[in-house]
Amino acid sequence: MSARHQEDAKRLRADFLLTDLDTALTLLETAAVSREPATIRHARQKAQRACTTVSRLLEEGRLSVGQRQEVAKKLAVVRDRLKRLGYEC
Repeated sequence: MSARHQEDAKRLRADFLLTDLDTALTLLETAAVSREPATIRHARQKAQRACTTVSRLLEEGRLSVGQRQEVAKKLAVVRDRLKRLGYEC
């Protein structure tokens, strides 16, 4: 794989992880404002799954240092919000 393709793959991987974390944050916001137990449970479970998946993929180390830092920063926000709801990632 050429250097350009490797950089493109890293960028796409980082974009995917950041999008997954953005979705998790949206789900956690839904859980925070909903009054429906099923909605809260579903949103929290999906956010936890995203957090777990991104954590695992981040450990693979297939990102640049800057991308890794950006993903890790957003992941910390998701983990903090899950923790505030009484759950772990």
